[in-house]
Amino acid sequence: MFVIAGQHDDVLSVEIASILSSKLLYANVQKFADGEISVSLEANLYTTVIICFSIIKPVNECLIILLLIANAAKRMGATNIIAAIPYLPYCRQNKPQDNHALGIEVISQILNSSCIDSIISLDMPDFYKYLNKKFINISAIKLAKLANFHEYVIVMPDDGASQRYIDEILQLGYDFACLQKKRYNNGICKSILIRGKVNDKKCLIIDDIVDSGNTIKEAAKLLLSKGAKSIECFVTHAIASKFIPNIHIQKIITTNSIPFKIRDGVEVISVAKQIADASTLFTRPSKMAI
Repeated sequence: MFVIAGQHDDVLSVEIASILSSKLLYANVQKFADGEISVSLEANLYTTVIICFSIIKPVNECLIILLLIANAAKRMGATNIIAAIPYLPYCRQNKPQDNHALGIEVISQILNSSCIDSIISLDMPDFYKYLNKKFINISAIKLAKLANFHEYVIVMPDDGASQRYIDEILQLGYDFACLQKKRYNNGICKSILIRGKVNDKKCLIIDDIVDSGNTIKEAAKLLLSKGAKSIECFVTHAIASKFIPNIHIQKIITTNSIPFKIRDGVEVISVAKQIADASTLFTRPSKMAI
């Protein structure tokens, strides 16, 4: 088995390769003068390969590189191509709107037509509806369990988070609270508590993505106003470089799904073990092994 490191995921790829006792391979990515990309691999594969690659800024360029790596791997004899894509772009464009492209559907169609056999991602459940590849989604609830949050009230900061996590939270028997965004005529958006009790409780806000951080900050303000004892936050994908803990949030925990510069008050946990474990569900004997 080979692990092929994506452009941004060298550290995560090294960890996954170590866990799986696999060879680590780096793709050779070059650009022509007009920006066109060329990818090559310096090995004959003839086995399962795992491409580890979060598609982040520049998103569209990274997507092309991933597809080219997969094609190069196939041409070099790979018998089973697993794409470990911790963060998949266009996941926020998941609600049909008049006159708008449905981004999640378009990206799924591109991946469906690629050489990739199966995909592993983190906290991206909506892709189930559009991918015809084998797909494993590792939820934030499973990732948050790494940090021993059983004594917390799990807080879902908006309707999207509630839809993603409520079934799993109920199965695990966690205490929880649901918030909802209410938009007023003056354009102001506020969070309201619609379910659960947080008074004198340690609260853990859990969400898939933090970008501007406004949703998390508004949720924290509301929880404090309702008597929460303390507030921490678990976010699977820390996209925003500007977001840092404010006075309302004692600690933020995120994953290394996206390269993230360590800051005071922010803890980054590795998802290498979860991705490595998931990849074993997709492995099968190679042609050489047969």
